[in-house]
Amino acid sequence: MQYRLIRELMKVCSDMYLTVIMDEKQSVFRTGEKHELFYLSRKTTVHFMKMIEENGLAEPEIIRVGEDTGKTRFRKSAELDHLEKQLFRFPVKPYKTGERSDRAGGQPESGDIAAGHSTAAGSQSQAETCDIAAGESTIADPQSQAGTRDVSIHVLAQPQQEIAFVAECVKKLRRQGYRYRDIGVVAGDMEIYGTLAKDVFAQAGIPCFIDQKKSILANPFVSMLDALFDMMQYDFRYDTVMRYLRGKYSPLTREETDLLDNYLLASGIRGSRRWSQEWEAAGVFRIREESKAAKLNESINDIRSRVWTAFEEINGSTRTGKHTVEEYAAALVRFMEQEDFYHKLEADVEKFRAEGDSESAKEYEQIYGIVLDVLDRLVELLGTEETGLKEFRELLDTGFSEARVGMIPPGVDQIVVGDLTRTRLNHIKHLFFLGATDANIPSATGSGGVLSSSERSFLAQEDFTLAPTDREKIYTEQFYLYLTLTKPEEHLYLCLCESGNDGKEQKPAYLIDRMQKLYPELTVCVEERRKDAVHILGQDTGLGYLIRGLRNRSFQDKKWQQIFSYYKEKHEEALQKILEAAFYQPAQAALTKAAADMLYQDMLRGSASRFELYASCAYRYFLQYGFA
Repeated sequence: MQYRLIRELMKVCSDMYLTVIMDEKQSVFRTGEKHELFYLSRKTTVHFMKMIEENGLAEPEIIRVGEDTGKTRFRKSAELDHLEKQLFRFPVKPYKTGERSDRAGGQPESGDIAAGHSTAAGSQSQAETCDIAAGESTIADPQSQAGTRDVSIHVLAQPQQEIAFVAECVKKLRRQGYRYRDIGVVAGDMEIYGTLAKDVFAQAGIPCFIDQKKSILANPFVSMLDALFDMMQYDFRYDTVMRYLRGKYSPLTREETDLLDNYLLASGIRGSRRWSQEWEAAGVFRIREESKAAKLNESINDIRSRVWTAFEEINGSTRTGKHTVEEYAAALVRFMEQEDFYHKLEADVEKFRAEGDSESAKEYEQIYGIVLDVLDRLVELLGTEETGLKEFRELLDTGFSEARVGMIPPGVDQIVVGDLTRTRLNHIKHLFFLGATDANIPSATGSGGVLSSSERSFLAQEDFTLAPTDREKIYTEQFYLYLTLTKPEEHLYLCLCESGNDGKEQKPAYLIDRMQKLYPELTVCVEERRKDAVHILGQDTGLGYLIRGLRNRSFQDKKWQQIFSYYKEKHEEALQKILEAAFYQPAQAALTKAAADMLYQDMLRGSASRFELYASCAYRYFLQYGFA
């Protein structure tokens, strides 16, 4: 699609510029081998040249930039300049300290941020200590020891500690005068690090944008559609009905849903046939007074009628027998229009915008169109295929599970957290790369495809565009890895953990070995179980440390006592709530006579087994029969 657009633009544009990343010694108009680092760039230029020839245009001028390092983003860092020129090149050319001394003076040094203690060849550097009231971290100054200034490797226990380490570094960088937009975070696995970053950064008061396509399965609208098919598949079973009616866009109010819930539990009604008939609620609830009984019957049947009217058409046209995929999709679209989901979602979009929640607004703005797109694709692929309700629901679930909502970062001062392939970072000074373990790099690839190697080779010769093989995906990932690691202007932090969230040991990715060969003096900072002030205060001003001390009864800990005194002096009300929760003792409360009369009336009814249950466990009897 992009190439077709460029081809058309060539016909109307007087000038066109194509920019690609490539080694200065490589030919621009030869594709090269697939394993080469800049294969994708050269493939693009070759395709570009074909389009130029097809349009009868003159051969383009080649302009190379970046040869003068003093005019590039690496003018302050010889180490990062070396990384940009040597990463994933062969043979490996190690960096020599002082190879290029053109760093500008008077700027905040990114190396000053390294925390914890460094270990290299069995040696350890000593770190300063400070009082907790000062609020400063234990800092190991990399300029006072052998090693690199602008590239560092940090080992932590688990992904949560990696994110916490980044938050500490960001706070220190802010104190040195950097803006949030000067800092970028890229993770090897956004499924793990994206959620952690959102929580930890929010707790630390650090504005961030999680650049991750979000699954639509958790959206209330999609959840209600799933509940709809659940309800039809199991013929209006109690739990399936209530799952739908307790959804965000339910046609009932909360009070009406509660009343219906109680009635369904008490009566045991299930099945679409019973929903199409009048209900007698007064007898189920043992209402003897005629006026109250009539009013209750009217309320219950009004609710029943509205619910049944909403579901009658789609239930009748899809629940039984086999239908084509197109018929199922059409019935679902009619139901969506009948329930006015589009305007309900639009109302939520406006509400989120008014509240300043741009992320939710973007999600809800796209969700209706995504659902329609999934249905369109199903109809396009399997429109005339006949299937049962269960099979169609499985197809729909598969489509929903693969659909994603993309977000566009707002133009504000914040940190962008993203992955290798999707995220685009520009003009950043400090980059944190998280999850540099063999579990994430290279990323997991799928199983083999349908086509054999010979078939793929034949189709490639015929100029068919094929999906990349697993090997080609690794080559592409290496290219994106190169683009990401060469983004920062002043410092690159490579972070990895010793074990994942599942407790399994994780080993460093091949990238770490490459970096150590490029920088023989590069030390690995093992972030120990620190007791310095910044680590203890964390992202919540010591609140977590205070609560853990109460839970573990660590009242003799001097640092815990300082934090307790701080909260007693500055936040007495918050401390009082914490203490009340920590030493809470539930009061013994008996069921009042009035409540017992309402639950059981004036006559006790039951079978021998019920009374036996009461004799064995009165509380279980109360839960099972008291609310029935």
